[in-house]
Amino acid sequence: MKISSGRVGRLLWLGLFSSPAAFADISGTVFLDYNLNGQLDSTAKMRNFADTMDIDVAVDRGVAGAQVRAECVTSSGTSTFGPATTDANGQFTLSTAGATAGADNCLLQTVTLPAGYSVGAQSGAGNVQTQFVSPTATGANFAVQETTSYCQNNPDLATDRFAYGQQTLNPPYAGNHDVPNIFAFPYNSGAAGLPNTSPTGSASPSLDANDPVISDLALAQDVGSVFGLGWHPASKSLFAAAYMKAWTGFGPGGTGAIYRINMGDPAHPSTSIYADLNQIFPATPPTSGDNPYLTGSFSAANPGYAQISDGSDGVHPKGTYVASGDATRDNQNGEISNAVSRVGFGDLDVSNDGKSLFTVNMANRKLYILPLRDTPLTAADAGAINSYDIPVPAGCYLPAPHYLVFGLGEYQGSLYVGSSCYTGYGNAAHGVFRFDLATRQFDPNQITGHSSDVDGYGSNIFAITDIVFDAKGNMTLATRAIFERDIAHNVDTQKTPGYGIVYRACLQNAATHTWVRENNGSCGGVTTAGANDGKGFQGSTGRYFYQESTADGNAYGASFGGAAQVPGFLDAAHTVADPFNLYEAGVAWLDVGLGASTATAGRRSRAYGFYHGVGSIDGGNTDDRPVSGKNAALGDLEVLCDAPPIEIGNRVWKDTNANGVQDPGEPPVAGVKVELFAQGADVNTATPLATTVTDAEGYYVFSSDPRGYPTSGNNAVNDTGGATGGFISTDMQGGRASSASHKYGLKSLLPNTQYQVAIRQVAGASKQSALASLSLTASSQGSDAERNSDGSLAGNNAVSSVTTLDAGGNFHAVDFGFIEPSTDLKLGKTVDKTTVRPGDTVVYTLTLENESDVDATNVEVADNLPSNLTFVKATPSAGTFNAGVWSISKVTAKTTETLQIEATAK
Repeated sequence: MKISSGRVGRLLWLGLFSSPAAFADISGTVFLDYNLNGQLDSTAKMRNFADTMDIDVAVDRGVAGAQVRAECVTSSGTSTFGPATTDANGQFTLSTAGATAGADNCLLQTVTLPAGYSVGAQSGAGNVQTQFVSPTATGANFAVQETTSYCQNNPDLATDRFAYGQQTLNPPYAGNHDVPNIFAFPYNSGAAGLPNTSPTGSASPSLDANDPVISDLALAQDVGSVFGLGWHPASKSLFAAAYMKAWTGFGPGGTGAIYRINMGDPAHPSTSIYADLNQIFPATPPTSGDNPYLTGSFSAANPGYAQISDGSDGVHPKGTYVASGDATRDNQNGEISNAVSRVGFGDLDVSNDGKSLFTVNMANRKLYILPLRDTPLTAADAGAINSYDIPVPAGCYLPAPHYLVFGLGEYQGSLYVGSSCYTGYGNAAHGVFRFDLATRQFDPNQITGHSSDVDGYGSNIFAITDIVFDAKGNMTLATRAIFERDIAHNVDTQKTPGYGIVYRACLQNAATHTWVRENNGSCGGVTTAGANDGKGFQGSTGRYFYQESTADGNAYGASFGGAAQVPGFLDAAHTVADPFNLYEAGVAWLDVGLGASTATAGRRSRAYGFYHGVGSIDGGNTDDRPVSGKNAALGDLEVLCDAPPIEIGNRVWKDTNANGVQDPGEPPVAGVKVELFAQGADVNTATPLATTVTDAEGYYVFSSDPRGYPTSGNNAVNDTGGATGGFISTDMQGGRASSASHKYGLKSLLPNTQYQVAIRQVAGASKQSALASLSLTASSQGSDAERNSDGSLAGNNAVSSVTTLDAGGNFHAVDFGFIEPSTDLKLGKTVDKTTVRPGDTVVYTLTLENESDVDATNVEVADNLPSNLTFVKATPSAGTFNAGVWSISKVTAKTTETLQIEATAK
């Protein structure tokens, strides 16, 4: 007697072994996915705002030292291949000789990732930490991320500018109180061109025309004079530190203020004082120095700021300089000029881990590290703030104005601080000190430095004011013309023009923290067209960034001291004078030399002019708003990267061997509705936060990535290809278009929040059609969370809770396995006579009982009569009997069917 049922899924599994063996390799790349679009970008571009040129965006790079392993179906079961270790380019090749050919016959996983890396974004069935491929797959890539490497393709850049006069409201001589001192603009602003040209789009978008993409973040009355900017994406907060610049007053917090601009509501940013070091650490003189405008011959009621009319007196137009008749006041006495670089702060940065603020106090030449939290710091928090003396280079003359510390930059667990000092005999030394963030100690010697003659003209008058790092660890250093020993060119003590430079220092040895400064247009093995151009500095005959100059060509360098590097991008940006025209201020982008071809290294790739001045404020040609295009009118430059998105998801599959674990060769289940719920919600009655349907490979994703929901217009977040709006899959934001299976832009998906993922109706009378013949497999089997099934049965639903995730957390391990339920069929047979004689009739009764909870379909029972019996007839309670086979289309759960066979004895 033989019985078979179409519900025996293992028969399908065994059928796979009939395929021929494959003798080939699996190959692919483990890569750092900068924009977390789940795709390996090698030549990504976006259009500029004016739609006149392409802009290079992040080029993803391979990750060395990752290990990849495969488990594949073979003729004898399954075998493990590898692990293989990725090379310097992140590539691996894994031999799969002996594996059986089949689309899903190899389960491919990353075994280990180098320190600092974690799973990246999912893209369809690929780039996840556990994926199913054939034994001959190529391009089997794994997307990973670093904590600090994410940025969207077109972030905003923020900068601060200096508007003359009193900053706080005091009519009629406070006409600058409502000038936006901090504003932001799209990264893709500007156009290609060199100084002394006016290319189309050079001033696009238009700051003067109040273009809505320009975001005014803080007014003069909110922050006053500030330089250092630091961005905290998790809280959408921009921090700014008070800065001493003659003719430009402090904000409401005075010299010790660190301000917080809360951009949680981007249309209505709000400013508050996050910390006031003068109040937290009371001292005489104040910890961050005396406010020179409130000392000497001046007072709070009669401050020594330049007077700027607000137009309310009916005589002086708004924004015009008004002489008081007091020569001491109008000429900004020496006490005010002497406060530059001795009062307030230099650079400010948010730590890469988002837990601290770093800033340099100009008054005592110390590095301060402040905790970063939601509420302002007060005197009660003094113990949580640490300060460290910044080393003084050997041979440096002290005290000030001989030594200046300013710029900051963080790289791989260390903080780097720029310094300049006078070493006597007309010479200055500029260099960088390393501060170990683990041991909280400075290295006593500079990691890179050079000397110069302060009496020359060009780069020798600068202070290192900002340090940024590219993908290879090379430094771009921006400088500002405020070195105290060069009184003639200290632009922040007076109203004269002055320019710094931007230069390179290339990583030589990460283990020993060694960088080498550029020389004659060469750095890190790249030589630019600036070699031997006769425009080098400190004895060099050429420059790396060879196209930087003022519009009139009189200065080889036009830096205002701020710099920015978007992770993975091929250009670095810096604040600059004369991006195209005289008396103009803006930003220029410089090719740092990371492209596949170094032919463009060192060039100025594009620039953007904010506004045009018509002359110095005291020269008779006053600006409409007294912000000068020459007098170092801009400060720091900060990239406003979004917090990295959160993703939850993975795969629904058929667990053909019912072990609760995804095994090679086990097929996906497409068309399953998977829903996201808040933790604690009743999935039977609650409205889901989002709904997906598994794709052909069984995958689904819920993501907070906003790039799936574009607005309209040529410069919308997701559209640069035309004026009609709409989503373009290859656009500048990475092409994250939502689909039925992959849902992006979920505002309800937040960090530090728990969720439930549910597949409703996996059992009962209303089962999902894609699961009609399946039931949930066992959950939490084995030790590999990437492979086991996570759904537990709750009523008729499969539910999995998701752990709390930080910003950027990707949890691609919420898998649901289903099995072909095994039907428990019991077959019995009786006969009405135990002995017969020839001619007697005998009746056999077959009883088929389905003892399981699942219907059995397409059941066949075969029974051959003994040779001494002649078949007469068959009477089945269900189905048909033909040629000795009883066929039943369905045996309902918990029911019994019978078959009577009548025969005559021979």
